[in-house]
Amino acid sequence: MAQGTPETWRFDAASVKTIRVSAGAGPIELKTAPGPDIKAALSGEYEPDACEITAEVRGEELVLEARGRKKGFWSWRRQNCRAGFSVSAPADKPLIIKNGAGDVRIGDFTAGADIASGAGRVELARTSGPLKISSGAGSISGELYSEDFKLSSGAGSTDLAWTKAPKAGRISFYSGAGVIKLAFPGDSRLNVQHSTGAGSFRNGLGSDPSSPVTLVIRSGAGNVEISKS
Repeated sequence: MAQGTPETWRFDAASVKTIRVSAGAGPIELKTAPGPDIKAALSGEYEPDACEITAEVRGEELVLEARGRKKGFWSWRRQNCRAGFSVSAPADKPLIIKNGAGDVRIGDFTAGADIASGAGRVELARTSGPLKISSGAGSISGELYSEDFKLSSGAGSTDLAWTKAPKAGRISFYSGAGVIKLAFPGDSRLNVQHSTGAGSFRNGLGSDPSSPVTLVIRSGAGNVEISKS
């Protein structure tokens, strides 16, 4: 059950298994907080005449959505809604995030995330678990831990640091154009597989073909650097 004003909500965390948040152009920020509740509030530039807001639990999924209202009854076009969400929730909730042009910031959630971003920045703060990120043109940065990681980027820089050495799994990067900087603890053992089009490649960590961790990098245009953290 949700409680609150039209711009703030409170949900029972025990009844929610997954958090889904989407916005057209507003910011999305998720922070971890212990306790029995998930708290959500509108952020960005909320204009009631321009925005349609959804905040409800569907089955076991919390759905938060900010999208533009239709410009007319017969029109398929929508107004530009610049509202987003600020959410605090227990760390063990998986996240599904979609944002068109706004920034996405995610704290130290532990159950992974599926993030789709059009043109905004994606920032991770000690996020862990299975992670999938799809970005059109925004930068991706932060600290994380994942042994099941996939990033697809059209044109944006990547600057990510693993908080501890991965032990097994697959970490993959597919970039059209943009600098890629990756940092791993010095005791990391990685089987590095890479191909680059236009750009330099530097690997300060080395490569171990026998490692159970595969790091795949496919880059069209942009320098790639792997370093020890």
